[in-house]
Amino acid sequence: MTGARQKKPRTLKQRIADEKQWLSKVPPPTCPLIDEIQEDLSELRHALETLGASRGINIVCSIKKRLERIRDANDSLRDHGTTWYDLCKEFSNKV
Repeated sequence: MTGARQKKPRTLKQRIADEKQWLSKVPPPTCPLIDEIQEDLSELRHALETLGASRGINIVCSIKKRLERIRDANDSLRDHGTTWYDLCKEFSNKV
């Protein structure tokens, strides 16, 4: 091998550092937005109650329950992502 120089293999830590740039950041909390929507829905419910529209009230209650499920799912997803991010960070520090 004259004239050709072999590259030194990158360490696992170097490869992880290179890949880290592609990792997404932990998403910001969406709960404040959900809270705002729930407040708007509460105002809508009050308006519908005064108009006697019971079907509209049921719809609003259903929407609020679904928003709570979204909040729970967001929290779980954020916790999951944070756990994996921390685990990878800890692993890269040991390498």
